[in-house]
Amino acid sequence: MSLRRIAGEERRLLLAGLAEGYGFDEGALERYETLESGDEVWAVAPAVIGLPLQKLHVDSVGILLVRGKTPTVAALQLFARPNGDAITLNGEGAFTFIERKPVAVDADDGVHVAFHGGVALDLGYARAWRLTRIKAPRE
Repeated sequence: MSLRRIAGEERRLLLAGLAEGYGFDEGALERYETLESGDEVWAVAPAVIGLPLQKLHVDSVGILLVRGKTPTVAALQLFARPNGDAITLNGEGAFTFIERKPVAVDADDGVHVAFHGGVALDLGYARAWRLTRIKAPRE
């Protein structure tokens, strides 16, 4: 596995994009280093950088933030905070959303982070005042 440290301006742009697009708390991510492996971005504790990472599985020492261009559910739940594009669902709406059924919402068309009780659930796509979970749950 090839790992590359994301630092400097590239890291600043990555964190700013996660904050602006998905409501990530940049302050919470400042205490982590960021590593890239293929199309994945990982957050790891600074002490991990000194370890022989090429011999370790990065998932044993870090948190997967992004796969492809999409934040993971774990990263959303740990680091996302409601922002202007966030949608807050009640209990029934949250359950419906998790089941990948459309939920009536008052939101512009596009991608939004769905929250319940202040915690991110996952990404949803709103269209015609209906929000549907983007990712299918694993079977």
